[in-house]
Amino acid sequence: KGKSYSVMTFAEMRKRMEEAMAKAEKDAAAAKPEAEKPASNEPKKEYDVDFTIVSGAGAKQVAGTDTKESVATITVREKGKTLEEAGGLVLETHLWMAPKVPALQELADFRMKYAQKVYGPMMAQAAPNMTQAMAMYPQMKDAMAKLAEEGKKLNGSPLLTEAIFIVAAPPGSQSEQKAEPAPGLGGLLGGLGRFRKKGNDAPAPAPAAAAQAPGRATVLTTTTETLQITPSA
Repeated sequence: KGKSYSVMTFAEMRKRMEEAMAKAEKDAAAAKPEAEKPASNEPKKEYDVDFTIVSGAGAKQVAGTDTKESVATITVREKGKTLEEAGGLVLETHLWMAPKVPALQELADFRMKYAQKVYGPMMAQAAPNMTQAMAMYPQMKDAMAKLAEEGKKLNGSPLLTEAIFIVAAPPGSQSEQKAEPAPGLGGLLGGLGRFRKKGNDAPAPAPAAAAQAPGRATVLTTTTETLQITPSA
């Protein structure tokens, strides 16, 4: 309203992002009950990332173009253990693919270069407003990086992407018994809703099959849809 603006360098934006990530990690650690906090002398856990992609049964029009469904599932689990043994995270992504659209590929390439320049390679895979969620579940970053890597091998352009993040709690933990996300996650993710555009009443993706198992909970869903393609613009 004051018709004023400010200028910020990429380095300053990156610093703010790093500070926000550090604060979110501190808040996430404080929100966990003492029983779930690792002892200081425990070795740092290592994780394996599994990836599968299959053709889905769905087919529909998106932005006036016929698309077919592909379902990518990424599992992040403790090295040498299954989700049932030690918990972990599942990223189930429904990709509605159309024949490759050069304009969309050009846009995706630009966005990736921009994100890497501003936020650095480690954060380029994530939107800035997902910082708090990634602080509570650091494995989310590995899952998103794997999806970006494997997504380049897909033949075509995704016009609609529905990503569902599912947490599998370790057996016997407080979260597993309640079948809900770890304590404190609701507050941390509450701010994410404020980034939703007003008037966007699109239905949420259908519950993921991976979320139906006992001790699992969906903590975050994201939907990215192409509404119109006008290369002349």
